[in-house]
Parts: sequence; C-alpha cells; structure tokens
Amino acid sequence: MANYLQNKQYYGIDIMKLVMSVFVIAIHRPVFAAMPAADILLHSTLTRQAVPYFFTAAAFLFFGKAPIGERVPGRETLSKYVRHILLVYLIWSAVYFPVYLTESGVSAGQALREYAVRFLYCEPYLHLWFLPALVCSTALIRLLLKKMPAAAVAGLSFAAMLACRAALWAGGKNGSVVPSHIDSAFFYLLFTAMGAHIARHNGLTQRANVIGLTASLILLTGSNILAARYAFGPLLGLNMTAKSFSPADMPVYKNIFIIPLIYFLFCVIKNIRFKERKIYTSLRPATSMMYLSHLLVTQAALSAAVRFLGVQNTFAAALTGFGLALAFTLALSFCMVWLEKRRHFHWMKSLH
Repeated sequence: MANYLQNKQYYGIDIMKLVMSVFVIAIHRPVFAAMPAADILLHSTLTRQAVPYFFTAAAFLFFGKAPIGERVPGRETLSKYVRHILLVYLIWSAVYFPVYLTESGVSAGQALREYAVRFLYCEPYLHLWFLPALVCSTALIRLLLKKMPAAAVAGLSFAAMLACRAALWAGGKNGSVVPSHIDSAFFYLLFTAMGAHIARHNGLTQRANVIGLTASLILLTGSNILAARYAFGPLLGLNMTAKSFSPADMPVYKNIFIIPLIYFLFCVIKNIRFKERKIYTSLRPATSMMYLSHLLVTQAALSAAVRFLGVQNTFAAALTGFGLALAFTLALSFCMVWLEKRRHFHWMKSLH
C-alpha cells in the first residue's frame, strides 16, 4: 500500500544527520569550554539543534509510513518500531556498563545496582535517554493523532512547554524547585509532532523555507546572546559573571527560535534532491552508530592522549580531544556499517 514516503531515500535528511551527529560530539567534548561566551553561542545556536532534529527526522520517517489518507501507521508498524528501539537501548546499555564502572569509582556490585536503577529510569548512560524518549514520544503522538491533526498536537505541546518554562522561571525567583525535565518532555513532543506533520504536508515553497530558516537563525542567535547575558556582561560593561546565573535568569523565550529553525531547516533539506551515490546509502545507519558510540572513548582516555601528544594550550587541547573523538567515532561507525553488509555479520544491524 502506498504511503507518504514517496522517496525511499531522503539523502539530504541523512547528510544533515551526519552534521548533527558531529554537533552531538561537540556537546559532550566541548571545544570552547575555556571561553564561556563562545561556548554558549556555539552550543545554544548550533549544537543544541541536534537532538530536536533527530526527533523530527525519526518522526518524519516513522509517520511517513502511514498509508495515503491515514494519519498514522498501523499498530504492527508501531510494535516493530518500538521493539527495535528497545532492543538497541538494551544492547547499548550493556555496552556502556564497563565505561560507567570505570568512571564511577565504586565496586562492581554497587555500580551494577546503580546502573540497573539508571536503566529503569531510562538514563543508564549520558546520551541513551534518547531511545526510550523516542519510543514514548512516538507512541504518544500516534495516539493523539487519531484524535487531532499534527499541527494541533504541536500547538498543545508548545503551550505546555511555555507553561513549564514560566513555572521554572517563577520557581527560580522564589527559590522553589520545579522539575526542568517536564519542560524538555513537551519540547521534544513538539518536534515529534512536527516531523509527523511534515511527513503528510508539502508545506511552503523552497524560497519561503530558506527565508524562514535565515530569519530563525538570526532570531535564535540574538535571543541566545540576551539569554547568555551573564557571559557577555563584561563585554557590555555589566557587572555580571557566570557564577551569578541561576534558573531565575533563564528567560521563558530561551531557545524558542530553535522550533521554527528546525521546521524550516528540515523542509529545506527534505526538498533537496541529491544525485545517487553509494556513500549515501550508508549514512542513515552510520549516523545512528555515531550517536550511540561516540562516548565509548572516555574523557580520561582523551585527556591522556592529548598529554601524550604534548598539547599544552587549553584551546588546542580541547580541539585535539574533540578531533580524536570525532575520528574514532567516524571510523568505528562506518567500519561497523561496512561489516554488517558482509556475510555472517548481518546481526550487527541490531546495534542501530
């Protein structure tokens, strides 16, 4: 039965996933850690687009499998999708346990108990939360789409996110604690709904998308400068330091412009047609492997490698560490994708 994914390979989406995977490595292995202003601008304006893009891309590819005329894919499609992601979550949780054990500094028994609790709370290691979050957001959006269109679901998620941010801001003002992860949950639900919406609608013209993307990037950069004013305070002659920052200083609008930016970026990329190249067929699994494997090289190992290379300058050391992590991740990911195409290694597809 025909579905909304008229083009089985959206190479532009996969190429941008490669870029975003590099951004994820930059988040966890920061280059500008010693330069607060540059670090905030880089992360808030560029690298923080990565996870919203991943949610949007995953939702686009999943909800695009819905038969023409239907809002959502069938139950069997959802079941297969959920089983696959949970298997990947289980495998990589096991893979990262030795890394957690090494970094925790506690006995193996205690580390195993702690890790089991973290696994049940869907965050066994730093970045693996994405997999159960993707399962939950996809299942919930699919349920909601049976009752209302994707644009309405995105609107409700946006309103709930703003309410959470207002509560977080107010809570910071009076000293109370407001769970910030609730804000994140609605934030990523919004991008899942966005992907589902884009899968079924052609949207604006390419020129309008490019204009929207440019305007969104300008607005995002400007809002991040304002939101990070404590880091730019000395440059502006203001008596502000990084230590003065608190949840009360986080404006409700912070990173709001990532929402239109991801929408227009995704629409622009989706509509670009690339010539057939063999490398493109490996990008989708390779970028998934990059996200999952990039923390296998620990910060301690990178620091040791940088010292071995004799790099002294702080910025150069951070840049070298990032480069080493990127090189390892790229090599490992593409080698594993190459291997899984070989006889007797098809089982490796379960890793992504």
